[in-house]
Amino acid sequence: MAKQSRLARTILIVVLGLVIIVAQVKFKVFTQIKDKIFGKKTTEVKPEGEKEKPKEESQKEAPKEEQEPVDVKVTKAQKADFQDLLPVLGSIEGLSEIDLKFEVPGIIEFYNFQDGDRVRKGDVIARLDNRDALLKVKYRKAKLEVAETGVSSAKKKQEMYQKLYDIGAIIKAKIEEVQLDLENKQREYDAAKIEVESSKEELSKTYLKSPIDGVLGARDAEPGEYVTSNSDIVSVIDTSEVYAKIGIVEKDINKLQSGQAAKFFVDTYPNKSYDGEIVSITPMIKGKSRTLTVKAKLPNDENAPLVPGMFTRGFVTVYSKQNTFALPIKAVETSGEEAFVFIVDDKNVAHQRPIKVGYTATDEIQIDDGIAEGELVVTETPVKLKDGAPVKITEKEEASGEAPKGVGAEIGEKS
Repeated sequence: MAKQSRLARTILIVVLGLVIIVAQVKFKVFTQIKDKIFGKKTTEVKPEGEKEKPKEESQKEAPKEEQEPVDVKVTKAQKADFQDLLPVLGSIEGLSEIDLKFEVPGIIEFYNFQDGDRVRKGDVIARLDNRDALLKVKYRKAKLEVAETGVSSAKKKQEMYQKLYDIGAIIKAKIEEVQLDLENKQREYDAAKIEVESSKEELSKTYLKSPIDGVLGARDAEPGEYVTSNSDIVSVIDTSEVYAKIGIVEKDINKLQSGQAAKFFVDTYPNKSYDGEIVSITPMIKGKSRTLTVKAKLPNDENAPLVPGMFTRGFVTVYSKQNTFALPIKAVETSGEEAFVFIVDDKNVAHQRPIKVGYTATDEIQIDDGIAEGELVVTETPVKLKDGAPVKITEKEEASGEAPKGVGAEIGEKS
């Protein structure tokens, strides 16, 4: 009986031990599943007497995962002169344009010049049929000669009568009569002389002369045509200085101001450029093109003269700064009002660097402060860089700071 009692207790103890072991296993499995679901770290039950390792020591023991280098393109920062050039198109206009008219009516007999010819001040451009005017001059010259003869005859008569009066051969009334006749003849002569000058003036009005040095525009009347003093004959354009009249689209208006330098080219002289200066900006936008009219003043070279109506292309220097840094616009990142770039050190690690932007052009940004000569600036990367990220340089170029190559060639400048 005692043996059976001991056997029963032993079996009960074994069963209880198995139940406890199974419960512990189930608890551990449940805890692991819960940690995976809720992201909590499992706490390892350490044997009694074993001290917990310091946090720093455990971190040192855990192997650190290395970040893969990011492929980047860089540019070497170098100081140079920076320019932002605005391409423009337009046409040449004269300094002034004068419409010429005859002062008297008549029929145009001939022209001495063709459209576009250069003329000097005083050159006869055209003439009316002036046969009547010539006859009038001849007639009045003949009257002047008759009057001159009458004066001469009256003077001789007056001298003769004066001698007779001096010896008492005639009375004083006779000498006074002769003197009065001389005065009348003198008045007739003076009147005839004025008529001659008047007829010459009328004759001169049949000639159309240039009032300035310039270039002739298109003719508005042809030989054989009857014209009046209100008829436009031809225009003469002052080309001692000319203007390049250009149209500026609305988005570029704020870039322009008087005094800015410009350079222009014409197809007639492909190897020559003309330096100009912005002198006027129309204060309002007109026309369907929605452009602003701007004029640039150009000197006119006698060896390669600019003629009104010529098509011109060129560029205006809207901003320039000497000895400065310039970077491609894609190299600069912004956050609010702050701007920064990534600099690659000698260990191929990218470091974020704040910069001060001086001017932003279409493709480039001029930098006032934040980078140094010779530093490598990241210009292109497939992913967004972080400060301290390792990089691998795949391409390196030199930053010039000059105007983009090809601008001059595109608008006519020859190298």
